[in-house]
Amino acid sequence: MKQQRQASDILQQAEAQTQQSDAESAEEHLETSPGELAVRAFSGKPDAPVGHIDSTTHEQGSSGKVHSYRADYTVGEDSIMWMAEVEVHGTSRTFAGSVPLTSAGVVAIAEQAVRDAVVRAIDGIDDASEEVASR
Repeated sequence: MKQQRQASDILQQAEAQTQQSDAESAEEHLETSPGELAVRAFSGKPDAPVGHIDSTTHEQGSSGKVHSYRADYTVGEDSIMWMAEVEVHGTSRTFAGSVPLTSAGVVAIAEQAVRDAVVRAIDGIDDASEEVASR
């Protein structure tokens, strides 16, 4: 829950940065989405290349609800840091996490590793409390 709150705060800060009226800053941010800025801030690497997963869906196993999500990620030295915006029935939430780099092969399939992590986060949503279940 704390990591989710931090991710949401970082996303809000990134969105605020994109709305700055300073012409130079606005020009710089035209090419960078709030999600990219947020995942860079979350990873602690402001210049890191960021991968993007376009909007897609996942049906939660326990409830059958269909969630839409999109994600941004960056590959660090020892993990892939990711941040995803998940939406169901007009309600949006932000999830963030990391995938350990257990071998060089994980980098080659970074996007799939992030998709799997986001799906696990969605499947971990407890319908009764609407919080991510601890694993």
